[in-house]
Amino acid sequence: METRRAMCWTDILVAMAIIIVASHACSTTVPLHLSPYIARGELETARELSKVIDTCDPEYDFGCDAKIPESYAGFLTVNETVGRHTFFWYFPAQ
Repeated sequence: METRRAMCWTDILVAMAIIIVASHACSTTVPLHLSPYIARGELETARELSKVIDTCDPEYDFGCDAKIPESYAGFLTVNETVGRHTFFWYFPAQ
């Protein structure tokens, strides 16, 4: 059981490291809030903006060989009054 728990935490730490590296490789550090696009009916724009771009780019030498599968990420508003948002990272079924 302890090995399984350790493996789970390892997976979480690796995922967080990927997010941190990806955020540094991005051209922007502004959070992507998708709710305004969705409210205006701009679903295709929201989909395009939320598509995760693979950061294993020769321009960035992170020494990674793995490719990030098709995925989408961003923030959805859960309480507009107090400014609460939830982060999601969606991977469509293969």
